[in-house]
Amino acid sequence: KADVYSFAILLWEMLAGETPYAFARTVEHLADRVVNDHVRPAIHDNWPGNIKSLMKNSFGDIESRPEMKIVHNGIKAALITLRDGNSAGLSHYSIVRRRS
Repeated sequence: KADVYSFAILLWEMLAGETPYAFARTVEHLADRVVNDHVRPAIHDNWPGNIKSLMKNSFGDIESRPEMKIVHNGIKAALITLRDGNSAGLSHYSIVRRRS
């Protein structure tokens, strides 16, 4: 489930267009703030609701983080919503076929 947190950080960085934890002066400072103080990047109000919820859950305590399959399904649902219900090209088969 550490991968879920890492993926959420990467997703946050892509959506925000910013470097998460830019305040950190050293790796030790960052680790202290994240591990001991439970500091997380701010989730922007203008992001879709299901992405905000997914991000919040992925930043939670390790025991409460969703499985990666749930993260995948949440992102897929958000994409379908943003595409006005169009799910064309979002199946696993479509992605594999594009690579070959």
